[in-house]
Amino acid sequence: MHTTQAGREGKECSSCETWKPLSEYAPRKKGRDGLRGQCRSCRQAVLNAYYRTEHGQASIRKAQRKYYNSEKDLARRQRHHQTEKWRVTNRRSVQVWQNRNPIKKKAAHTVHYAVTKGDLPNAASCACVDCSAQAEEYHHESYKPEHWLDVVPLCRRCHMIRHGRDVC
Repeated sequence: MHTTQAGREGKECSSCETWKPLSEYAPRKKGRDGLRGQCRSCRQAVLNAYYRTEHGQASIRKAQRKYYNSEKDLARRQRHHQTEKWRVTNRRSVQVWQNRNPIKKKAAHTVHYAVTKGDLPNAASCACVDCSAQAEEYHHESYKPEHWLDVVPLCRRCHMIRHGRDVC
């Protein structure tokens, strides 16, 4: 259990088998003494090795998806989007994207105008063509001017997949 060395209470790590003060151990409710058996540095080494495996990466993605869809993260993002720093950075990013992609900007504007005029339904009133969830945005299959209005409604997740981006 616990021993005292140089006036400090501690215990031996179950991994590295060295004596360390109790402050080096994380709490664990089910532990006999309320602490983990491994010291923090050994526990971190085990976790780092696990997170490098395929199963560990899948576990990280699952946790990120769960957090990203939570009310807590939504509130954090809404607070962040109200800051002046975000507005300036976002405005700059949009301008850079528009300067690099003038044809895509024109295509998006053409779709927006068609929705405003009523020639095209709002994407939110359509179902995603890939998964049947509620669509959030339109996807251009081609950016040639004659195909600017040939769009398909997609949910955010399916749109990211079509563009080859990782989905959180």
